[in-house]
Amino acid sequence: MTSRSIAAFVLSIAVLQGSGCGGKSQPSSSPAPSTGAAASTSALPSALSAAGPIIGAITSAVPGLSQVQAALGAGSLLGLAKAKMPAGQFSQIASAIPGANALVSEAAKKGAPSAPSGLSSVTDFLSKSGISAGQVSQLAGVLTNAVSGKVPADVASAFAAALM
Repeated sequence: MTSRSIAAFVLSIAVLQGSGCGGKSQPSSSPAPSTGAAASTSALPSALSAAGPIIGAITSAVPGLSQVQAALGAGSLLGLAKAKMPAGQFSQIASAIPGANALVSEAAKKGAPSAPSGLSSVTDFLSKSGISAGQVSQLAGVLTNAVSGKVPADVASAFAAALM
């Protein structure tokens, strides 16, 4: 072996061990920081347990989103719908999506606009949490599909329109 290939081999081993592929992982003695990317991988609050099915559907359908990002995105979009739809219609949406009101409340706690002017304000907010405009669009599609057939067609249409 040349010194270059030995160096490449050693570097490969170091990278593999650092990524958890090989070697034993060492438990961290300090908690993860609560900002940035680490925040998006933290555990969901127990108040969102009823929203588990929709969060699971979102993370399955939207590549790259953590559960926390899915909850934040869903809550923000549901908050947008709540702001734009008549209360009676939104209550039907909230009944069709278990945990919808908890998602809206949790997103508000995280800084989601309380009276979003439109999808762009929600998208701008979510981009700060690492959620792209494309992912927001996919997330809106999952939410729209979730209410399809569970609410009257006019309510489902109003919901879809509110998310645009």
